[in-house]
Amino acid sequence: MYRVAPDTDLSFCVATPIEQITVGKYDVQFHFGSGARICVQGNVEIHRSGALVASWTEESGWTSVCFQDLLNVSIEAIEIPNDRRIDFRLRGGLLLSLFDSSDQFESMQIYSPVHGAPVVVI
Repeated sequence: MYRVAPDTDLSFCVATPIEQITVGKYDVQFHFGSGARICVQGNVEIHRSGALVASWTEESGWTSVCFQDLLNVSIEAIEIPNDRRIDFRLRGGLLLSLFDSSDQFESMQIYSPVHGAPVVVI
């Protein structure tokens, strides 16, 4: 809804693993070892070595249990290729892509390890 600003600072997620993935009826949440948390209501894709292995949407949930491959894997880099997507590059050739896939509703909230309120709403 609000798009991803190209200067969005997510450095607090780098070099930390995804420790937990929680799934609700309308969102999926990624909990990082640093204490950061990202709540996603938009679309999610996971690629391994360039091939799509799992995706999540509010309507259908996860397409595969391969999302579990993200657990305890550290983020190596974060890229913002455009104003609708954030890419998290993980060890082992994994790519986690989060999308701002709605023009009417918020697609994600990003919580830093030191703030109680979301630091970024997309």
